[in-house]
Amino acid sequence: MLADFYDLSQAERMVYVFLASCVLGLVLGVFLQRSSVRRMPVRGGLPAQFFHYLAASAIAVLIPGLVLGIL
Repeated sequence: MLADFYDLSQAERMVYVFLASCVLGLVLGVFLQRSSVRRMPVRGGLPAQFFHYLAASAIAVLIPGLVLGIL
């Protein structure tokens, strides 16, 4: 299966890396957002909580995206 991954073109691999890191970021963003809210509550209602989750997901995407991009 890994050999099939390396047979893909560079652009196709980057699409898979992008999708995989987005999925990981959305999942890990939940846990990062929960721990952040426990330390300091988010004020501003539902829109503020939504944007806080998006920011936590974006931060959670960085390391898995870099690691998957290197492979």
